[in-house]
Amino acid sequence: MNFINTIRSWIGPIASASVYPVTQDISFSQTLSADNALSYTPVWRAVTLLSNDIARCEYTSSPLLQNPNSMMSRYAFWQTVMMQVLLHGNSFSVIQRDGFGQAVELWPIDPWRVTLQRTVNGGLIYKIKDIGDIPPEDIIHIKFGSVSGLWGESPIAMNKTSLSLGVSQENYLLAQSVNGGGNQ
Repeated sequence: MNFINTIRSWIGPIASASVYPVTQDISFSQTLSADNALSYTPVWRAVTLLSNDIARCEYTSSPLLQNPNSMMSRYAFWQTVMMQVLLHGNSFSVIQRDGFGQAVELWPIDPWRVTLQRTVNGGLIYKIKDIGDIPPEDIIHIKFGSVSGLWGESPIAMNKTSLSLGVSQENYLLAQSVNGGGNQ
């Protein structure tokens, strides 16, 4: 029995390619987005590491930052906000106010639902699908690096080429391991 067969006898049968979907499609770089970038292990690790660390921080400056809304813990809220910033470049939270105009809850909004537009008098307005227009004073907008100062740039979009290369390498190595290192 050769060395490879000995190893296989220890770990059991090698999974077939149908168990691990392997793509050698170079066009993946054109479809890489914030939505599917988490499937690439280094992106997943970096985003979860950073967002979890930020979520663990204590925010004592405001009770609202400690208890953002009735449906999410402080940890879940800040983890969501940071994941949005790291993937999309922007995070938006709508400020819910009481009858006296006091902020009572913060609700994160999916970044893909939000656009920023200039009004006829030169001001800014956030337009949110299915909600409508929200004035800047009723939104917390956290931006990643920004060229314009108004809208954050997506780290995924800015590094699309190198991320796509990494995904291609990962897929190639997975195909090699599924096929027994190409020795069959």
